[in-house]
Amino acid sequence: MRKTTKDTLNLILLSIMAGMTLSIAGFAYLKADGLLGSILFSFGLFMIIIFGMKLYTGMVVDIPEMPLKNWWQLIVCFLFNSVGILISVAIIKLTIIGDNLSFLAEIIVMKKLNGGLLSAFASSVLCGMLITLSVLSGRTAKTKSLSGTVGILFPVLMFVYLGLDHSVANQIYFFLAMPELTLELAAYVLLTVIGNAIGGVILPLVLKFGKSGNESVLSLPADHETKISDNVIGIKKEPDNSEAPEKL
Repeated sequence: MRKTTKDTLNLILLSIMAGMTLSIAGFAYLKADGLLGSILFSFGLFMIIIFGMKLYTGMVVDIPEMPLKNWWQLIVCFLFNSVGILISVAIIKLTIIGDNLSFLAEIIVMKKLNGGLLSAFASSVLCGMLITLSVLSGRTAKTKSLSGTVGILFPVLMFVYLGLDHSVANQIYFFLAMPELTLELAAYVLLTVIGNAIGGVILPLVLKFGKSGNESVLSLPADHETKISDNVIGIKKEPDNSEAPEKL
């Protein structure tokens, strides 16, 4: 019982930290915009991966392998990602750039809501697919080398540059802009959460049933020890006393 409580507290704290880190990346994206903003945002996701924080869109990759009794973790993760974002937004609004960021966020929120619910759902499905490519790239890379870094960063860069709907990142813009709380807004948030999950599990499901012999292509290489839910990409590199760990 004590271990379960500790694990839940760990999930909550790492989810809050992921939300705060994502927010800072979102602020940079708003300030820079365009390709530069997309690059800055992708590095925010990269930091979440490196420090093993918990992000909802990374955890959905594990749904095919996750026992039904543990699905509550996805809800907790999303809620506390949002709490972390709310904290960061409250802090940034105290700074001299707060008003400007809020104005920029209002423009994005207006465009998203005017696009309609179908657009939001379709966009979030595509975003979920790209996030999964990032997640699985990290898992299948033999080491944290250039190939792993590129595989993690580029799908994130693409979804940000295309303006696809990331259900957690959207909270940054919503909290900054503070639009009127309506059924449409609630439906928008819910549909993007579901869309990210659907897009996020397509490839894992295909890979799960595309096994070669007894080895699943979702499995990590033999030189890695990992627990799927350990972090956003599932990599938990154990220190090797025989040689210095490889840097990214």
